[in-house]
Amino acid sequence: MQKVLSAYLRILVYNQDSVLIEEKNELLSTAAQGGYERLYQRVFVPKAGYVQAYVANESEQEVFFDNVTVEHRQGLQVQENHYDPFGLDLVGLSRSPGLKELNQYSWNGKEKQDEFGLNWHDHGWRFYDPALGRWVVTDPDAEEAEQESWTTYQFGMDNAVRFNDLDGRCPTCPVAAAGALAGALLGGGIEAGMQLYNNGSVTNWNAVGGAALQGGITGGLAGLTAGTSLATTAAGSGLANAVGGAASNAIQGKAITVESVAKDAAIGVGSALGGALAGKAVEAAQVSKLGKTLTKLAGEAQENVTSATGKVAGQKGFGTAAHKEFQTLIDAKGLKNVATERSYLGGRVVPYGTKGSSRADVVLTRSNGQVRQVFDLKTGGAKLSDSQVGKYIKNVPGVNKANQISEIR
Repeated sequence: MQKVLSAYLRILVYNQDSVLIEEKNELLSTAAQGGYERLYQRVFVPKAGYVQAYVANESEQEVFFDNVTVEHRQGLQVQENHYDPFGLDLVGLSRSPGLKELNQYSWNGKEKQDEFGLNWHDHGWRFYDPALGRWVVTDPDAEEAEQESWTTYQFGMDNAVRFNDLDGRCPTCPVAAAGALAGALLGGGIEAGMQLYNNGSVTNWNAVGGAALQGGITGGLAGLTAGTSLATTAAGSGLANAVGGAASNAIQGKAITVESVAKDAAIGVGSALGGALAGKAVEAAQVSKLGKTLTKLAGEAQENVTSATGKVAGQKGFGTAAHKEFQTLIDAKGLKNVATERSYLGGRVVPYGTKGSSRADVVLTRSNGQVRQVFDLKTGGAKLSDSQVGKYIKNVPGVNKANQISEIR
């Protein structure tokens, strides 16, 4: 049947971020001529969001829309809660349609006590206030090594994204549990894989179990040292590997000797120290390599400007032209994690020329967006001043030391 394509009922569904996720149209057909036709559309909205419904006629022929109705049929949703990382209810996003009594066992599965308007969460050992991100009484295990440098009222070592505290006594326990599971799977999987590769089948399940147990103990105990210093982490890794190695030997029926325990501990300490120091060494090598590349490109840029304009360093307009050519050469290279001509103010990227901002000629960034190193091109007699360094440290996220700002010539 022929349709009048320009007269229709349309329903648009948006998510809570106002992003269009679905569109439905019902077109008016020629059956409506001289009579009427019912236009009907039904949409299912699985999550919180917005719906826009309207009728329109874009043709030259008159079309009359009467009795337009939008009906909302409540589904099976009973209660929906959204929280910030520290457990505070996000009222604008949370919903409980038609409920007179809310389920108080929500964030972390703990009961919310709202009788006196305090809205504290009962975690068993202590009550917690999500509005403050603090426990309301002191930590019963405040003397534990990993918590001695924190306030006794802190939750999750002030980092609720990384840590959780299910009972009010152990912020690193969930991390340790995850580490134990990952370590067990990794240890057992590697041992089983090696047997399959060497023998064509798993021939020694005791060895697999021992490797899984050692990996679980190592991962779990190492997780308990999260957030501590390098020396403490290394010591914890040594203890974890020693305990895990002893457990593995016991399962496989091997003797547990002073030599074997010492060896496992040394391997754990060496791995922790080596991993941390190696990471710093890799970063330093990357910065050094990029610095050499930029120095070479800076020389090329200045030579290109002199060749094209006849100007040399120190003459009016040379510095601006050299900076532009320098940027062009770098962008053409497509260097990974390298950005050019970026302005910062108070830890944020801002438009060029923003008052009080610092413009970096080149920045080397980390995967989280933090800046690892700033490179400042200088020509002629210009030099990187202490005040410029101070502004970089103040404005650029991730830059907190003078040695993170390098002068390029």
